[in-house]
Amino acid sequence: MRLMAVIDASVRMSGLEDLTMYRSTASIPFSGRYRLIDFALSNVVNSNINLVGVFPAYPFVSLLDHIGVGKSWDLNRRKDGLFFLPGSQKAGNYVSVGAFSMLGEHRQFFAKSKQEHVVITNCFTVAQLDFDDMLDAHLASGMDITEAICDDGTHLKSYILSKKLLVELMESYEEKENHQH
Repeated sequence: MRLMAVIDASVRMSGLEDLTMYRSTASIPFSGRYRLIDFALSNVVNSNINLVGVFPAYPFVSLLDHIGVGKSWDLNRRKDGLFFLPGSQKAGNYVSVGAFSMLGEHRQFFAKSKQEHVVITNCFTVAQLDFDDMLDAHLASGMDITEAICDDGTHLKSYILSKKLLVELMESYEEKENHQH
């Protein structure tokens, strides 16, 4: 229980418009039975992470139908578990996780957690990642943020940082946004 997880399921990828007309990228079928988000959820659960926030993009009905309350990943728990955390729509435009807006809308999710570190991962990387080992490497390095990168240099768009730093980044983003408006 050293880590909590954020799965960015708000990603829109070019070239997939036909597949994402009625579903999000995270719920694109893979091998008939699975969805792309299953890889992220499996990596999280296999890394002994029990608190997971999924930040989805609209349309997310297919994704919600697929993940439900997290029973398939043993995340339907009384303490911690799986949380589906959609962002608001502002002026008809969906706000993505990348801008910190949606994370900030769910600040209580972070405030209530006991975990000191957060893994932020995407919903589309098909790879086996051990976030527990990645956290050990992160702590040993003394760095503020650690990114998962393949041996060939491919960026896997998965990061670990302290919850404290993430909250500071959210607050900094909000201050910057408030000064611009």
